[in-house]
Amino acid sequence: MVRPLSINESSSYHTSVLILLAAYGLLAAVAVQVDLFYYADGAYFAFAVASGHPWDLLWSDFPRRLGAMGLTGAPAWLAHVAGASPTLVGKIYQATFFAVPVIAMGLVRWLAPPKVAQLWLTWLVISFATLGMSSFGFPTETWVTLMLLWPVIASIAHPPKNGLRRLTAFVLASLFCFSHEAAALCGPALLIAFYRSWQEHDHKARGYLTFLFVWYAINGTIWAALMFGFQPENTLLAKALSENQGHLWTLGFLRLPLVFFGVTMSAASLWFASHPRHLQSRATRIALLAFAASIVLICIAKDAPDHRYVARSAITWMLPVLAMAVVLWRRYQPWKVTQWILWPALIVHTVVPAYAIAGWMSYHEFLVQHTTGLKTVLSGSDWRHAVHQSLPRRAQYYWGWSSPYTSIMAGNSSTRMAMIRDNEGWYVPMTCADARTHLRSLGWVSPDIINLMIEDICTKNPHKEKEKVL
Repeated sequence: MVRPLSINESSSYHTSVLILLAAYGLLAAVAVQVDLFYYADGAYFAFAVASGHPWDLLWSDFPRRLGAMGLTGAPAWLAHVAGASPTLVGKIYQATFFAVPVIAMGLVRWLAPPKVAQLWLTWLVISFATLGMSSFGFPTETWVTLMLLWPVIASIAHPPKNGLRRLTAFVLASLFCFSHEAAALCGPALLIAFYRSWQEHDHKARGYLTFLFVWYAINGTIWAALMFGFQPENTLLAKALSENQGHLWTLGFLRLPLVFFGVTMSAASLWFASHPRHLQSRATRIALLAFAASIVLICIAKDAPDHRYVARSAITWMLPVLAMAVVLWRRYQPWKVTQWILWPALIVHTVVPAYAIAGWMSYHEFLVQHTTGLKTVLSGSDWRHAVHQSLPRRAQYYWGWSSPYTSIMAGNSSTRMAMIRDNEGWYVPMTCADARTHLRSLGWVSPDIINLMIEDICTKNPHKEKEKVL
């Protein structure tokens, strides 16, 4: 049952959400300033966009995730087309990724009637503060799926009457379907939302719902065809994706403190939504705050950068559960319940990301000091050992396959940084042919570095590419 907030509840709600967004905005601004995204996959994603060839070097190999990649990468690519520097392109890419939650909140408020927007906004904020923030700093497409789910459901449950809003709903449908596999797992929840909305609205709204349902079916069919019929041109990428899928469906993420906290608190939000009286107990509230404090202490001792990558598994598992529960219940989440989910989450997801940012900054400083003036550094175990000796808690900021792009994108344009080459790894994100075709045109990277990159890629991935199968 959806019930409007009282005046006091509304004031408290908006104040708390503003505090949450302010804390997140500050963290995101600092993360963009220090290029936090560049310790892992984000370095290559930004490099591909800054190269001017994002389709050939990245997007064409991930057709089932083009919605997420387009949403987060298109502004940076347009900036490149307009003549922006690679440094600025990288900043825009990172900022756009961090802006997705705010965009999603705006879409919910725009698409849903004011009386019911609060329902979907509350669950968006809860899922963002618990699950989403567990992946802070890692460019996983599940981040986009998580945020778009709520405006997507809102546009189904409450058919918009305005033509522009309806067009927005259709665009959102495609972006959501082509964001991540987690979107497909939310399909049953969307079907129920369609069924209930069909029952609740008149024939004019049903016409819109029919066309929107057909649009989802078309997108879903194309997505399924790509899943079964598409193989990346880069055979090493196909191998890496196969291994990653195996990791995605394991429950190993429950061993990681930050991810475990996100899963536990998102599950708790469902429990307390149906049993709000349990939060009237002072002991329960103290336990939640103590849980948050203990997670912070454990994370300071045990947290690692690769936990952000594994967080995508938690989002993939939990998001369909949240979607199904909220669609079935349409249950108003009392503000007294919501705040006792958000405040512990705020404690954990401000302190731990700040600590992680500090870790990246110390690694980046080490990176600059040990590569300036050199052409290349052969990494692998030697580099990891050097980091362990100097920064024993920061070694996992070294990410083997993306290290060449980290050293290029994170380097100061006024400093001659070396390219870090992982001489012990097997994976490279592009084929030899693509490297020869597209890398030589990069005027902002020195020819020596370009030659070393091409040599490294062609040594690890010398095979002739197969034709793409669509």
